[in-house]
Amino acid sequence: MIYIAFALADIFYIRHTAQEDSITLKKYEELDITDAFMFSKVMQDEKVCRPLLEEILNIKIKKIVYLDYEETVQVSPASKGIRMDIYVEDDDETIYNLEMQADNTGHLPKRSRYYQAVIDINILERGADYNSLKESIIIFICTFDLFGQEEYIYTFRNMCQQVPGLGLKDGTSKIFLNTRGTKGDISEELKDFLKYIDGNTPECDLSRNIDRRVLEVRENKQWRREYMSLYVQLRDKYLQGHADGLAEGVSQGVKQGAERINRLNYELIQQGRIDDVSRAATDQQFQEELLKELKI
Repeated sequence: MIYIAFALADIFYIRHTAQEDSITLKKYEELDITDAFMFSKVMQDEKVCRPLLEEILNIKIKKIVYLDYEETVQVSPASKGIRMDIYVEDDDETIYNLEMQADNTGHLPKRSRYYQAVIDINILERGADYNSLKESIIIFICTFDLFGQEEYIYTFRNMCQQVPGLGLKDGTSKIFLNTRGTKGDISEELKDFLKYIDGNTPECDLSRNIDRRVLEVRENKQWRREYMSLYVQLRDKYLQGHADGLAEGVSQGVKQGAERINRLNYELIQQGRIDDVSRAATDQQFQEELLKELKI
């Protein structure tokens, strides 16, 4: 039996400029398969999800059971939780985590490491024995070539550097799909899917079915409202965090400013320049000149 959990990540865009600091909402009718919200909704259709998983993993899946896609996997309240796009467990109890990644944030390899660690810890919480750790594979569908080698698929497993061919056999793998790839032996269906993700017109059944499902999701009024609701929630959290950050910044700035003035007064008193201390207290320009003079 296959278990799949969906969740949302990077749905909206936070913009930071000198003039503007805000969350930008992409119009619902403009969402495509590379958007996390659209990806999660499209993959809720077993007729789309199952064939895609079979092509990527080169396995046959008998049945798919969907779990709550908003579930967050978290080690502890103080740790960073992860939101799964797709979470699969097959008949051999191998766990697969499939993610859509449209932005090269620069930390994807370490993010995959953290995902794998969190999954393992959650398994141990249930089994409490290292032997209960299941084989796990983290998969990212990337709209960029993360490693610059033009491969369709990059697969990483832990191998011994001193002994060629000696694997650690810790049951972990990390796979990165590249929509810009040109090298490697993959099926025509998967090649067409990667080209479709990259913006090309779908030609194979798998990609056509996914594209058809994208159009259907765009017409779903309930999901449109859910999308807007999520935006409002994220905006409110962002604005609160932004306000807290500003308050903390002001507080820190005041503290640092007071420390500089205290250092200035101390240096002036040490030099016997009492008159300059009095003048600096009422003349801001003179105070700045003294700070520069004493390199404070």
